[in-house]
Amino acid sequence: MVANFNRQLVACLDSINEWTSYWLAQLAAVTTLLLTAVVTYSVILRYAFNAAPSWSDELASYCLLWMGFLGLAYTLNTGAHIRINVFIDRMSPVLRRYVEISIWIIGVVFGALLFLGCLSEVRNFIHRGTHSTEGLNIPLFWPAIPMVLGSGLFTLAMVAQVLRLVLIGDRGVLQQHDAHTL
Repeated sequence: MVANFNRQLVACLDSINEWTSYWLAQLAAVTTLLLTAVVTYSVILRYAFNAAPSWSDELASYCLLWMGFLGLAYTLNTGAHIRINVFIDRMSPVLRRYVEISIWIIGVVFGALLFLGCLSEVRNFIHRGTHSTEGLNIPLFWPAIPMVLGSGLFTLAMVAQVLRLVLIGDRGVLQQHDAHTL
């Protein structure tokens, strides 16, 4: 009965992670297109007409941040983050399990700190009424919100992986990664 509850809990977290990370990754793809369009537009204006828009560099920077943060959980869920298995592959299965759990717990701590840092920045921007200095002149908490969403979902995906390893012994993302190693 407990094992069934554990499987349902992990399956519920997986479902939430897969759905939200997919749509955040789609949004990251849109920001990639937006970044490409903004930089292309800026380069054409700069070199053809010697007049670059003041907002283009700022928007391009936001797009670059959004691409990275919005794609974090998706790349984690698909096993696309970089992983070096030189030492782990040489360990016994029991030791490997404990090391993998420890590594994912460190990842959860990192993700939580990243999330809390992003959340703190958004609160700070709101409290101080901080605006961008040039170009867009918008409140800075707006461009920081995708960083909170991405880092929060990234942390949730890591928590789901720890629970999968601890509660049901399934390696999840790690099994997908093992299938892709040479």
